[in-house]
Amino acid sequence: MKYTSKGDYLYVKDKKKDGRTVFVNLTGPGGAREYHVTRGAGKSYTWNLDRPERKTNKIIVSLVTGDPYRSDSDWKHCTTFEFRT
Repeated sequence: MKYTSKGDYLYVKDKKKDGRTVFVNLTGPGGAREYHVTRGAGKSYTWNLDRPERKTNKIIVSLVTGDPYRSDSDWKHCTTFEFRT
């Protein structure tokens, strides 16, 4: 996963065909948002975050096997980081 502060864009790419979903949770001023790339090697998405300027936000990246909205899904935490817009 890559975050580029120039323009507030979030780019996510799933590089491995393993049946997992890349799941990104973004919190901070401007609200909470969820982004995901569903099961597929080579799939990628870019989102324009449009976050408030000069504020701190937090991103949590996880891999999920199964439906991320069900309690029986298998979650693996990958990383957490903060960034300023």
